[in-house]
Amino acid sequence: MPKTQKLYEQVMHDAVDVLFVFAVRRGIDISAITAEFDVGLGPGPHAEHTLTLTARNPKISVTGPAIPHDWLCVGTSYIDVRLSKCIAALLQELEKKAEDAGRPI
Repeated sequence: MPKTQKLYEQVMHDAVDVLFVFAVRRGIDISAITAEFDVGLGPGPHAEHTLTLTARNPKISVTGPAIPHDWLCVGTSYIDVRLSKCIAALLQELEKKAEDAGRPI
């Protein structure tokens, strides 16, 4: 696998980890949710990403479109403020939908 593809995959993996850190800080049971980038788009690299968060029971999803790749980072403790705001908004929306369905996460 080329070095650039490995780096790209690491960036995407780290972005999911960041999301779960935010979820834990919000008190969300991370075993109750999944997070996926670029569902249905095929392998990258992609310049923009979609982020889909899904509550497992009941199955409820929210999607954040058009997340620029440069908002994601690898191997640093720095998290782009724009990505942070996007993740926070999506988690809040997912929590609301789950609560409305009677199954808080």
